[in-house]
Amino acid sequence: MAFFANLPNDVYEEVNEPRYSATNAREEVVVFENEKENVQEEERDVHTVAFIMSDGDNLQILQNDFVTERFFNSPERGHLPVSWSYAPCMAVLMPNALEWARSQLTANDTLSAGPSGIGYAFPQLFPQGVDQAHAQATSLLMRASGQSLVNVIGVVPSRESLSQLVVQDAIKSVVYFTFGPASMGYSALHGNVDMQQGVPVVAPRLNLWGEDASGDEVGVQGLVDELSTMPKNANLTSGYSIVVVTPSHNYSDVVRAGEMLMEQGGFEVVLPEVLIDRLVANTGGATDCPMPTGAWADQAGDLPKCSLPGDGTCVMQCTRVVGDGRVPVPVRCDLDVCHEDLELSEDHLHFLCADGAVCPS
Repeated sequence: MAFFANLPNDVYEEVNEPRYSATNAREEVVVFENEKENVQEEERDVHTVAFIMSDGDNLQILQNDFVTERFFNSPERGHLPVSWSYAPCMAVLMPNALEWARSQLTANDTLSAGPSGIGYAFPQLFPQGVDQAHAQATSLLMRASGQSLVNVIGVVPSRESLSQLVVQDAIKSVVYFTFGPASMGYSALHGNVDMQQGVPVVAPRLNLWGEDASGDEVGVQGLVDELSTMPKNANLTSGYSIVVVTPSHNYSDVVRAGEMLMEQGGFEVVLPEVLIDRLVANTGGATDCPMPTGAWADQAGDLPKCSLPGDGTCVMQCTRVVGDGRVPVPVRCDLDVCHEDLELSEDHLHFLCADGAVCPS
């Protein structure tokens, strides 16, 4: 492919011998002082939390706001484990900026690939062949950038949106966004855990976004209050929460949230790569709701706004499926009953299972 031919030699060298890797950072992770003892004990009564700073797919932000004291240049950086969303294509477009960012990383920082990999994209919309090229380029530049976790955005939650990415060697875990109702922000799947080709796919549970006191988009106090309702059990998938931090909040807000959680007790803040590793190890690879497959994703129209309830059930609701009268209607399906080869009925009012039966909801 012409794309690979245009990669500079130093990128190939970094693919073979990365000078920094998320794996190395994981081994050195520094936790809050009151959490240093028995940090690897599997059956602790603890809720594990990880923060990802969003918008690193935006190259303008990486050149400007990212390097201010509100974010990556904060004098407090390193106090709390945080992953910074960062576009892998910087390895080619702005290699000096990437090298500087990597040189500044503490043991409490990682760079994770921003949505959806090499650059902002919706992988399920790529035609056949292009999707594979995108995934291969993403893997190559993630290795060059020392990244192992990729953030992916699905227009709808679907296995098709990940099928080429999860078979790439550089990709060890996925944090998955989808376009749900606006009030849910990036967390429309509410912490759902799935496995695809042996790769864990974990949805964020909450957003540090705005100043609401409750809901999916919350301020610092609201975030602490919402997390306080979650189980403190390392053996449950619900014992883990990834929080997306939008530019409406800065690094100091994340530190304040972490300190409030520590003061309350029963929480541990780690890097998202660490959280996902522990989730898989401590739950025995348990999953929640399976990601659906099938033609329904192409039949539902633009942005049907699908979500999962996050209450332990798997009834997926898409609130804006375009019906036969071109009026958006809500459509539901229990993914525990069927999730393979889903289609929409002719009138677009129901999900149909692979055998043609209406999916119960």
